[in-house]
Amino acid sequence: MRRAWARGAAWLAAGVGVVALVVGGGASPAAAHAELLETQPAAGAQLDTAPEQVVLRYSETVDPSDDAIEVFDADGDRVETGDPHHPTGEPKLVAVDLPPLEDGAYVVTWKVVSEDSHPIRGAYTFRVGAGAAGDADAAAAEALKDELVSAEGGDDTVGFLFGVVRFVAFVGLVLLVGGALFLAAVWPGGLGDPRARRLLAAGWAAAVAATLLSFGFQGAYSEGTGLGTVVDTGPIGDVLSTRPGRMWLLRLGLLVLVAVAGAVATRRASTAGGQGRVGPVPGALAAVAAVGLGLFATVSFAGHAGAGDYVGLAIVTDLVHLGAVAFWLGGLALLFVAVLRAQPSPPGATATPAPVPTSTVGAAGVATPEVAGAVGADGEGDPAGDRVTAAVVDRFSTLAFAAVVAIVVSGTVQGWRQLRSVDALVDSTYGRVLLVKVLLFAGMLAGAAVSRRWVQRRRSAAAVVTARPGADGGDGAPPDDAATESTEATSTPTSTSAPATAAPPLRALRRSVGLEAGVAAGVLAVTALLVTTVPGKDDVAPLFATELHGSTVMVQVEVEPAVAGVVDVRLATLSHGGEPVDPPAVEASLSLPERDLPPIPLALEPTGTGTYEAADADLPYPGTWQLSVDVRLSDFEQDVLTGQIPIK
Repeated sequence: MRRAWARGAAWLAAGVGVVALVVGGGASPAAAHAELLETQPAAGAQLDTAPEQVVLRYSETVDPSDDAIEVFDADGDRVETGDPHHPTGEPKLVAVDLPPLEDGAYVVTWKVVSEDSHPIRGAYTFRVGAGAAGDADAAAAEALKDELVSAEGGDDTVGFLFGVVRFVAFVGLVLLVGGALFLAAVWPGGLGDPRARRLLAAGWAAAVAATLLSFGFQGAYSEGTGLGTVVDTGPIGDVLSTRPGRMWLLRLGLLVLVAVAGAVATRRASTAGGQGRVGPVPGALAAVAAVGLGLFATVSFAGHAGAGDYVGLAIVTDLVHLGAVAFWLGGLALLFVAVLRAQPSPPGATATPAPVPTSTVGAAGVATPEVAGAVGADGEGDPAGDRVTAAVVDRFSTLAFAAVVAIVVSGTVQGWRQLRSVDALVDSTYGRVLLVKVLLFAGMLAGAAVSRRWVQRRRSAAAVVTARPGADGGDGAPPDDAATESTEATSTPTSTSAPATAAPPLRALRRSVGLEAGVAAGVLAVTALLVTTVPGKDDVAPLFATELHGSTVMVQVEVEPAVAGVVDVRLATLSHGGEPVDPPAVEASLSLPERDLPPIPLALEPTGTGTYEAADADLPYPGTWQLSVDVRLSDFEQDVLTGQIPIK
């Protein structure tokens, strides 16, 4: 049995270790989810009069810190500004008041944390007045901007370790909540098992430790600083004022309540004694579900589900997903650690092979005959313990199957919300990581198929024995007790018409469940990686292409990416037969009537015969932009073409 336990533990440790590397590698400060859409003053603007404020507009709600916006002159001296704030109460806007600025070039650096806890940062320049030294100041400001941006690049070690901390938090919550749900709904008597209690205690300790570490790592992660700043009180204080920080405080409070409730329940279980009771305890189940819902809500509101669009739908599906995953994987862990270990025998009982009941689903929730059998090292144990094992596995399997269905449905909804297109599934990092998670999930189901084969062989062996003459006591009546039936199941049959089939040892099932547990660790690690990855719908830069047809020419248009922000616009002038046309002049502009934005001229540069490009055009808002292209074919002839450009 020790060798079987060691092999299962090795699978579990290997899964945790390997995927932790993947998780940490994905948690770099570059993984930003909100985007800067608009700046006032605009990037690169030359102003006749000094602005009174710097205002930045983001695509999502952001939490500004004290240094969310900083302004520097061309010499690198910091300009004293007001405190960052949300003007007019708009959470997507961040502004600082400026003192009177002298003529010259200035650098604006910005750094905020998006709603899902990820920092974004950058810098741009603008110039006030002209003056003889204007060009020199502008060059100095550009060099300073590059220097400041590179200094805010973040620390890979902090990103790696923060990813590991997130993973440990996931594992802890799954073991704690999932294990508690398993005990309340499937195996209430298991609270008297020391192995089960140790597993829940380990989950609680991991969740508490990882949550406490999250404050320091989030602070260093947001500031882009090194590992030495993880214990700095300043960044930690900033984290406490953000939504993730508030969620983590709530989680710690709930974990304290869990510790108190767990101590009371354990004391009552020790007083009552025994582990044989199987079946739900409604009061305990309701309490565990309520607290578990609260704990998982701290994950949902601090992550992707709490940001972006369709937030209500996202929160509900995320809670369903997390709860189902926790029950399945937490139950699987308890199966491996406690249920499939030797159950205590009543005083004076002798170890005999176990009965093989007839219907349940496999350890991972796939419909199979009942997984019940002896619990000793060689596949044998005592009948009382075996009956408990059979009933526990039977009940868990039924509920686990429902959990798998919930995981698939809620996971599909979540994937659609974060991807929105098939291209994003393949072309974005988020989509590729999600595919890895799906493959691991399929691997767990494959492990369940191995368990099913084990159970089918076990059931076949029992069926052969019960078909023997005299197996039912000679008169067709069932045996007096399960011990008699199970003893016959391993005896040598005397009938030549029904040859015996050897029952497979239980260690094969333990090995299969241990493998599933190792893969489950991989699923949790990839889940932690998804939290630190830009959603596919934001990562994929869609290309919009269309054709505009005029009376004389047509224009092929490409806009990349077709999202609010800086884009490249490419035009090609062709005859209606598809031949390149090289007109004397081409002018184009974009406007957004729904926001009353006047036409923005595009700085087109020729790139070939009849081809032009406007690089780094600034489209600050999503919406349906109106494109106007003026193709001058001669001094007396021109063609004006118009079309619509959807910008996300």
